[in-house]
Amino acid sequence: MNAVRQLTSQIEDGGTEVKFGHVTTDQNPADLGTRGLEKSNFSTSIWWNGPKVLEEKEWTNKFKFFSLKSRDDFNTFAVVKREEDATQVFNCAATKSFEVMKRIAAQAMKFIKITSERLPEERKKKMSEKIPFLQLENSPGRISSAQIKEAEVVLIKDHQRSFTQKFLNRCKDLGLVEDPRGVIVCKGRMELAELNKDSREPILIHEESDLAAQIIRNAHGKFHVALDHTMDKVRRRFWMLKLRQKAKTILSRCSECQRFNKQPCRYPDMARMPKSRLKPTKPFECTGLDNFGPITIKKEDGTEDSVYGTIFTCAVTRLVHVEVVSNMSTQQFIQAFRRFVAIRGMPKKIVSDNGTNFVLGKKIIEEAMTNDPLCQSIEWKMITPYSPWKGGFYERMVKSVKHAFMKNQRRNKLSLEEIQTVFYEVTATINSRPLTYLEEDVNNQSPIRPIDFVYSEMDTTLPLQQVMESTEDYLPPAEMRSKETKLGTIEALKSSIKRTDAIWNTFNTTYLSELREHHRSRMNNKRGSPKLPKEGQVVLLCDENQPRNEWKRGRVVKINKSDDGSVRDIEYRQNPAPSRSPPPLHRRRAAPSRSPSPQHLRRNPARASSRSRGRGGGGSWGPGRGRGRS
Repeated sequence: MNAVRQLTSQIEDGGTEVKFGHVTTDQNPADLGTRGLEKSNFSTSIWWNGPKVLEEKEWTNKFKFFSLKSRDDFNTFAVVKREEDATQVFNCAATKSFEVMKRIAAQAMKFIKITSERLPEERKKKMSEKIPFLQLENSPGRISSAQIKEAEVVLIKDHQRSFTQKFLNRCKDLGLVEDPRGVIVCKGRMELAELNKDSREPILIHEESDLAAQIIRNAHGKFHVALDHTMDKVRRRFWMLKLRQKAKTILSRCSECQRFNKQPCRYPDMARMPKSRLKPTKPFECTGLDNFGPITIKKEDGTEDSVYGTIFTCAVTRLVHVEVVSNMSTQQFIQAFRRFVAIRGMPKKIVSDNGTNFVLGKKIIEEAMTNDPLCQSIEWKMITPYSPWKGGFYERMVKSVKHAFMKNQRRNKLSLEEIQTVFYEVTATINSRPLTYLEEDVNNQSPIRPIDFVYSEMDTTLPLQQVMESTEDYLPPAEMRSKETKLGTIEALKSSIKRTDAIWNTFNTTYLSELREHHRSRMNNKRGSPKLPKEGQVVLLCDENQPRNEWKRGRVVKINKSDDGSVRDIEYRQNPAPSRSPPPLHRRRAAPSRSPSPQHLRRNPARASSRSRGRGGGGSWGPGRGRGRS
């Protein structure tokens, strides 16, 4: 009809009036094609010339003509019937416990029973017929089990009053009926099943209601049973559409289940190499610090004692320097650092873990440099606690030193002087290891070693030949020897510079390229969640020294990103203890849903000196245990 009206409008826009009329069947030639016609009458039929009215000179009033009304002539009224939701008496959102909600309903019904005592007997009788709860004896001071049972019926009936017709149509295949209590149940086809009545005729509950969430939490129980077990307990009395989906949502927000089931965040992807490790620098300009031990030694009186090692690793040249200290105190560390600076020079940047001796030593050294304007300040960076990969360049050298020492000494007990000597020899051996691939062809260039950046293979003899130039025949012997020494020094200096340039050229072209062969974008962390924590989220703080049910919780207050935009660590507040230094991602698990409110948390986050546990270089060895920090 819309197409006819549109075509009519186009014709009328051209100035031609369009009218329509009705043609009866006996005057309509088109009907002959559908109704059929005998052969004898075909030649005289109206098929050829149409109805007789067309042969007339003037139209008669036999046909009633009419014009189509335009769209503007029609008035359309849309009638929408809105089904108003019935207001529930009981607010199930007030609590998350089904048992508490039943007691609230029982207390409300007790109040109604007490107030109904003042009503006339006829009115009381009608109310008792509608509300069976009012027929029970009112026990003062306590709620009986019978009252709680009837209060549950009242609560469910109040919930079912909110069912819309649309929801009931969705559930029509469940065989909905009202039982004698007035509760809508799902009768279904299980009447002959050998089950109790509650299982044969479960009560219908809307899955998106607060009451449904309370029932699922109650079935989950204080022992936090699994999903299938929870669904089985619900289905024994109640029926909900999409129960599995709803139960999964409720159980995923259970704080105690999250405490035990949540996986830690994955290790972040490996960051790009820092610029301080890729550009040519002086040896030990960027130094990594770490401690290892204890190592058992034999004293002069025959007793045993323990010492520790402090390792200094160059981030660029991979040079190693080891100092032996008698304990892990800050005083011993500062003495070892003084010896290192006297031999290797003052570093510009230091990377270390959060050992208490390093933290306090950093403050003392920085304060001393501040008071002396001639000293250049040191950029000291503490890695994130429990993130040994951030100090991997020195953790790997701890492993090499330990292995070299243990393979050589095994269980032998050495004196302090012997230990110091052995570690100097181990250091010299490690500094002589090749950094680049060792070719089989003898004509190829020798691989570079860490020691080459300090002591190159320069010949100590003068590089001059003993043949004198012709112009030197006129020089006296003393001046000739002076020139010979000068030219030798210059040539030796040129040779040293060329050798150093060759070493750095090999470093840039060969060593850095070979590092790609050992590249890994992700650390070995099979069990981990790809989700990253968000600001304001509550997280579990992993503690290897505590059982999981005693792990503490903290709220994320800041997410720290590296210069490439990747999340590396976070800062958090812990309640009621003060805030900790940011832990790495893999030592956090996603938060339980119920978390402390922000007003109960401390306002000033501060870093704490929690020791980091190393990988590779950090195990326990010798009679002692662990890599202690004091």
